[in-house]
Amino acid sequence: MPGRKPRACRQSGSSCTDDLVIVAHNYDNHFGRLKELSKGDTVIFTDMEGIVNTYFVEKLETLGPDAVDTVLNRRYDLVLYN
Repeated sequence: MPGRKPRACRQSGSSCTDDLVIVAHNYDNHFGRLKELSKGDTVIFTDMEGIVNTYFVEKLETLGPDAVDTVLNRRYDLVLYN
């Protein structure tokens, strides 16, 4: 669709159940800066209800493009990937 901008997308889970997986393109205004995160950094996520969730980076990992099952079966409260 012309003029439509890509957005981040919830792939699975929820911030309410501490198993949220979000995917987005690696544009600077999406997840292009994920590589700048370090262990201990803070990630703040505001859900559609306006509830603010604060997470701390525990691990950074580079996975192959076929690692979908690995991403979906992590035991982290929040997984971000592009």
